[in-house]
Amino acid sequence: MDMLRIKEKDIIVDKSELLYRADFSNGGLEKDFEIAGGKWVAENDGVLGYMEEDGGGFIGMGQPTSSMRGGRFFQLAGALGVDEELSFSNLKHKYNYTKVKNHFITAEANGEIDYGGDLDNIYALDGTKILDIAPNHNSVIGLDAGYVRMACNEYGKGRTFYMTGMACNAVNTRILYRALLWVAHKEEFAQKAYSTNVNTECHYYAASKQYAVLNNSTEEQKTTVYDINGNATEMILKPLEIRWLNK
Repeated sequence: MDMLRIKEKDIIVDKSELLYRADFSNGGLEKDFEIAGGKWVAENDGVLGYMEEDGGGFIGMGQPTSSMRGGRFFQLAGALGVDEELSFSNLKHKYNYTKVKNHFITAEANGEIDYGGDLDNIYALDGTKILDIAPNHNSVIGLDAGYVRMACNEYGKGRTFYMTGMACNAVNTRILYRALLWVAHKEEFAQKAYSTNVNTECHYYAASKQYAVLNNSTEEQKTTVYDINGNATEMILKPLEIRWLNK
């Protein structure tokens, strides 16, 4: 999985050779692979400085920056606000199990979220905002304890987002998009060339000042569409409709 470095002015997907050296010239690799980057992060303190001082952003999926050393499995656990329990830190107090009621990232995620599988034993550090948690009914602490599925954290000027996994669907696509906006300190773009219904999209073509609003579902959808200036329009789209707007 790739490391995402996000600044306020741009979004960069960093496939650094320091993390993984691969040849894609022949159409891809013969086998699946993951990039965790844990060893590299542990040996490069500048990553945390970038996060804390420069307002950088980081998005982690599954087991990001995983490498067991220094008492942590996730080497960016301090920034991510979560870590994975591997039975080496059972004596550490873990009391953060409260799911926040409302957050920008999950504001439009209605219904059950599909994580594409289960990754248990993820726990939140103090101060981390838990966006979703699965109950652990075997916990000796009680039914309030559980396994973190999704969380976000603020680390100095930086922001991070974590998710145990992400199946490909409309809800998760919207969660990821809003997470990108949040870690980049760009929440205002959720009301610029934007459609609020997760089953729809809004594309803005600056050269012609036109908008294409798409219904990606086979059912009628109602949505609120924002133009590039933040002006809202209520709209009902037919199944699979593409509607062009001139503004």
